[in-house]
Amino acid sequence: MELSPKAGENGAPYTRCSTKSGNLTAVFGTRDNEGMYIARAFAQQAQFFGAVSRLSLPQQVVSLTPTLGTDWNGNEAVFFQVVLLDNAVPRNQLLAFTKQISHSIITQLNPNEEWGVWPYFDFITQSEVARMKQPTWA
Repeated sequence: MELSPKAGENGAPYTRCSTKSGNLTAVFGTRDNEGMYIARAFAQQAQFFGAVSRLSLPQQVVSLTPTLGTDWNGNEAVFFQVVLLDNAVPRNQLLAFTKQISHSIITQLNPNEEWGVWPYFDFITQSEVARMKQPTWA
């Protein structure tokens, strides 16, 4: 673990430390004696989004959009919206195909171990995206 003392806002000292794997950054302030852990994906967003853009995915995947946030339990998370070609695979093979894509992303990116975020997936087709973009009239 690496520790480095610094001065924060208004000159208040704090110590920043990072774990050996580098997936969390902890900031300890001297005023409240508590630490705040920030997932590496949040602290290094450009590198995280770059790693996502370099993922190797099947040709049936039109786009992969990651969004950083927190899940229902307050844990730091990444929400992936995966847009698939219409009729990319037969309906009876869709579950296995989406599991394969999820597993591939987790294996290549290691979101929890390397980046400190829990992965969540939302699969949607191109035609569903087009319908969502159409204006709705009351």
